Order: sequence, then structure tokens, then C-alpha cells
Amino acid sequence: MSKLFGYAGSILRVDLTKSKIRKEPLQTDFARKFIGGSGFNAKVLYDEVGVDVAPFSPENRLMFGIGALSGTSAPCCSRTTITAKSPLTGIYGDANFGGDFGPTVKFAGYDQIILTGRAKKPTYLWIDDSRVELKDAEHLWGLTTWDADDVIKEDLGDEELRTAIIGPAGEKKVLFASVIGQRYRAAGRAGMGAVMGSKNLKAIAVRGTGGVQIAHLDEFQHAVKEAFVSILKHPSYRRFSTYGTLDQIASYNAMGLARVRNGTQTFFEGLENITAEALEEKYKVRNIACFACPIHCTHFHSIDEGRFAGTMGAKPELTAAEAFGVNVGNDDLAAICYLQDLSNKLGLDMHEGGDVIGMAMDWFEQGIVTKKETDGIDLTWGNVDAIIEILTKIAETDGFGAVLGKGVKGACEAMNLKFKRPGNIKGMGMTYKDLRGGKSWALAYAVNPRGADHLKGYPVFEAIGDRETAQTMFGTEEIVNPYSDHPAKGRMVKWHEDFIAVLSSTGLCILECLFLFSSVDMKLISRMLSAATGWDVSKEELWKSGERIYHLFKGYNLRLGITSKDDTIPEYFIKEPVPSGPAKGQRVQLAQMKKAYYTARGWDPQTGLPSKKKLDELELDEIAKDLQKQGKLTE
Repeated sequence: MSKLFGYAGSILRVDLTKSKIRKEPLQTDFARKFIGGSGFNAKVLYDEVGVDVAPFSPENRLMFGIGALSGTSAPCCSRTTITAKSPLTGIYGDANFGGDFGPTVKFAGYDQIILTGRAKKPTYLWIDDSRVELKDAEHLWGLTTWDADDVIKEDLGDEELRTAIIGPAGEKKVLFASVIGQRYRAAGRAGMGAVMGSKNLKAIAVRGTGGVQIAHLDEFQHAVKEAFVSILKHPSYRRFSTYGTLDQIASYNAMGLARVRNGTQTFFEGLENITAEALEEKYKVRNIACFACPIHCTHFHSIDEGRFAGTMGAKPELTAAEAFGVNVGNDDLAAICYLQDLSNKLGLDMHEGGDVIGMAMDWFEQGIVTKKETDGIDLTWGNVDAIIEILTKIAETDGFGAVLGKGVKGACEAMNLKFKRPGNIKGMGMTYKDLRGGKSWALAYAVNPRGADHLKGYPVFEAIGDRETAQTMFGTEEIVNPYSDHPAKGRMVKWHEDFIAVLSSTGLCILECLFLFSSVDMKLISRMLSAATGWDVSKEELWKSGERIYHLFKGYNLRLGITSKDDTIPEYFIKEPVPSGPAKGQRVQLAQMKKAYYTARGWDPQTGLPSKKKLDELELDEIAKDLQKQGKLTE
């Protein structure tokens, strides 16, 4: 077999039930069609995890997919995708994190790790280049992710190895448990930590001392240099590299996109206390970068005085300020830093965690629950003590925490409530956008294969795009009007979905490719991938690959019975106008945008079903036959 340049060349399969470890060669045609990372995982999930496999079954696959460009000098190429059937939603699930874990796995010699089965007792996987073994983790069980990270490094005598670890929440199979990489990098959504816990797998530790061989080094270095220069010259680079994702919170508030106090308001009056500028002034020590990243958007914080003195960690990012700030009525930035660190230590997804706590506070304020139901906790808006206590109880599945640990949808069902806010999509709680203040967000959320999530079709062009580019790319300037329901937003959301499928498969970060819009475009990605692999990969081929990978997400959910009826958003976004603030009077006209989106995808505009012709076009012939047998395709 000819050498695969750019890739490590092996897939690592681990059967935890039988304690068997197997290495398989990466096939060239598989790599070229599905790129890496998210694409590799999605194909294996479709092929190997059937309709009847329960998320906590040993037969569910837990996969760590490493990006095709990870481990190279391509800028911002650190991302790792973790994929499984989701315990939170019961459908396609994945989560994504940066740092150095993915590149280190590749340096050890692997492009993907596939875990199946269930270990008899707590175990962790130790990858030391070609030597791979399962080690006892009973002494790690019950530890936080940070403490477990310390103990593993001490046990193995290497402070430089990289880890992916679950906390108490994952061990207890909380449905939205996360996997934490290197203490600060969270693969948060869809309950991947709970799947890991169901397999009795506490951690993966990896040391990789190899490298990635590039087919055409001069061409690759030239393309990489161009990408770095393009990023550094972007007009938003300096601000983004200084402030990171937290910088967006002020603009969301100004647009009426913020979801405040569980969506009871859309504008947060204490915002100036939790902005990126406030973090810079009060607690930021320095910036931290992921592997090969010139943006270094992560902040290391240290709090020297007050109640949370001694708190040190990385970030907080936008999600933390939304989850533990605006959504729960808290404007204490030190508390937000502490709560993000606590969430990461416990191994909980901040999105769903902030959602259920905000919802519980809403219940408490309305008298739907009292201290009797909440185990004596005073869940009033902004009560930091209450948030800390209930977050810990969620991770421990203790009392009222066990109810909230079922997620937004599950908690409502457990309480026998049809509560409209925040709502869920396909079983996943909403992230922190009031969708009436950004209509392309509403569409992207509705059709998202993961559920209520912003990172599969992140339509950031609506917020940062210019009218001239909008007209050129999508045929109308209305694309950049956040309050417009124009059908062209269907084409725009599809564009973002296919692009992001390529990014999550190459290992590139959304930040430099979407937030710094066009700094690293598909043409430049194709040049880097071509030079790395020695293949002639055109930008058209990459766009097709992105569309192919997205159809794997769609096909997997179709097989599980997800239909166009599930491609929706909570009803109040459609029926109730925003009562006040910048987006006053806005509501979402979803039907026309959804129909336009299906049409842009080449799917039936009424049913949202793809055709066999479309899947054949994308070289997904076997999947087309499978779905056709089940009546899940149009003619």
C-alpha cells in the first residue's frame, strides 16, 4: 500500500469488554472521501451503530476523530471531534475541542480512536506512541477532571502528556456530561462524557513523539505562510486575539440576541460587569493558544481577592458568561470564572447546565417549585451560592440535581411540565440566543442534526458580513439583516454547514475561518490539504466532501425516524413577538426559510427528504440503498 502523506496512517480500535487493542491501516479512498475528524466518525457511526443500539450499550461507538491537518503547521488545526449516539437526544451526537490532544494522538501514530464495549472496572487508555495499553483507574474514579489529570501525569511520570478525561458527571452518566481535554478544553455537547462513563473509561492519556510527513513541503509551507499572513492582516484579528469569544456578548446584547433570565428578557442590564474588557482589566493574566494557533483567544485568569480569591483557570469564554451570567441573572464576573472552572472539573456541559439551572430558577420565581422540591436551595435569579450548590448536585445525581441532570427536555418530563422556556430542539436544550433577534440562527438551529446547537451551521455571516459580499455570494443584501426572514438565508445556512463539516474534518477552527471571515477560505484549505497529502484536492472537491459529510449526519437521523417535523424551534419564537429591546416586535417565520433551505440542499421542499440521486451524486451509494429500503428517500 502506498504511503499516506499528511495522515498518521492508522486507526486504533479498542474493545473494552475483551481488553483487545487492534490497529488498522487507514484506507486512502476512505480518507479522501471523508477527510478526517468529524467525517471519519460520522461514517463509522452510520456503518456500525444501528437503530436498536442504545446510547449506553456496549455496542455504541465512542470515537475520537483527529483532523486531517492536525499535527501540521497549518494555523488553528487542533480540533478533535468526539462522536457517539447521544444519550441526551438518542440521535446523532458529537462534541469538539481544541488544545494539543488531537495533534498528540496523531504524533503517536493514529488518525482515529474507536472505542467499543464496557470495561469490567474503571479503566484508562494509555497511548505511548506504538505501545498502547489499558490501565487500572479505580484510584481515579470519583476524582474531578483536574485532579485525575494530576494523578495520571504523576503515575506515568510525564507532565507533558495530554489527556481527555471525564469527571464525576460522566461517571454517573449525567446525560450532558462532557469530556475535558487538558483541564480547560471542553467537548461539551450531546453527552459524550456520559457515553465514556458508561464504558467505565475514565480517561485517555497520550504521549506522541513522532511527526507528520508532508508530501510537498515547499508548497505546503507557502500555503501555510499565506494562511498565517491572511489571519494576522484581518481587521478583526487584534481585537479577537485580545478578547476571544467573550467579546461577542456585548454585540449579542445590543442586537437583542441575548437570552436573559431564561428568555424572560432579551437585554441584560448588568452587562458592563461581565464583558471582555472587564475580564481584561480585572482578572486576565495572559493569553493561551491551542496547537499552531496565532489567535490565542483563550485567557488565563487569576482572582486575587474577594470571595473567589485563589481561583485560577483558562477562559471564561462566551458560553460561560451566557450560561452562568445573563441566563441566570448574575453579573459577578469572578463567580462566572469560578463556575466555568467548576463545570470543567465536574465534567458538565455548560450549555445544557446553564439552561436547566436558568429554567429551574424560572420555575422557582414563578412558584412552580419551592424549597421543598429544590432540597432547600433558594433558586432566585443571580444567587451564586445556589448555582454552585445545584451544579454540584447535578454532577452527583443528588436529589433535585438528578432531575435537572436529565437535561431541559428530560427535566420537564420528570416534573410533568410543558414549560416553554428555554425549550429544546430534538431533545437538546437551547444555547443562549433569542432566535427572534437573528433569523438565520433560527433556521440553523431548526435543521441542526445535533439539536439546539450553534456549531453545525454557525451562520456568523449574518452578523459580520458586508452587503456587497452578501449580494455576490447569496444574491441579496438581506442576508446581513438579522431581522429578515428572506429565503436566501436557506442557501446561506447550507453554505455554513458544508464549510463547517470540512473544518471539523480537517481539524481547523471555526474562529479563523468564519469569525475572521475569508481569512482562510476553501481555496486555501484545499491548497494546504493538497500539499500535505500529495493529492490534487480542488476547492470544489472539498465543498462536495463537506456536503457528503453533512448527509451522513442527516442520513443517520433519518434512519432513527427524525423528520421535517423535528426541524423546528420552540413555539414561542414563532408565535410571540419580542416584547422589548432592540429586537422588539420580532418573531420567526420559519416555514418559508426551511422550505428554501431544503430546496438549496436538493431535498424535497415539503418533507425534507433527500433523493437517491443526490446521495449517489455524493458517492454515498450504500447509504442511499439503505435509506431507500426504509422509505426514507424521495424519488
